[in-house]
Amino acid sequence: MVNHQSRTRESVPCNYCNDQIAVLYYGADSAKLYLFCNQHVHSANALFHKHLRSQICDNWGSKPVSICCATDNLLLCNDCD
Repeated sequence: MVNHQSRTRESVPCNYCNDQIAVLYYGADSAKLYLFCNQHVHSANALFHKHLRSQICDNWGSKPVSICCATDNLLLCNDCD
């Protein structure tokens, strides 16, 4: 596992509003969204409700989470695991 103290999470802006920090990742289109923007975008039509989403890696700030590290209390992507 990557030492989380050796790097800081890069803040990635929301792809929808470009103002807030993104916290959710969507693999279908590699979009990164803030929670409120996620609700707004995914209430547009029923097809969007089927999109798989993941929280964003605590180390990278732009990759989807694949594992939760209970020891360090981190959500990590495959690269950081």
